[in-house]
Amino acid sequence: YAMYDSILRKATIKGTLDNVQWSDEMKQAFRHIKYLLSETPTHVFQPGDYVLVRSLKPTEGEPRYGPPTQVLLVTRTAVKVKGQPQWIHATR
Repeated sequence: YAMYDSILRKATIKGTLDNVQWSDEMKQAFRHIKYLLSETPTHVFQPGDYVLVRSLKPTEGEPRYGPPTQVLLVTRTAVKVKGQPQWIHATR
């Protein structure tokens, strides 16, 4: 993130960058940040891990979480677990 600090520092020094140049550099910096964030996983789950899947609408007397279930596949935001046909958001 040092690159972004230097861009912002330059932008605050009056007269070092004109508006167009500053705008172009900021667009480039934010494009890079967006790319980095899109590659960063939002969870720590890996295939082979066991997780407890929370029930969306537990009825009275039903446990809030299901039994430990093995993670088969992962994406940046979701997991596919054994015995479930759908992908599950990692926060669930």
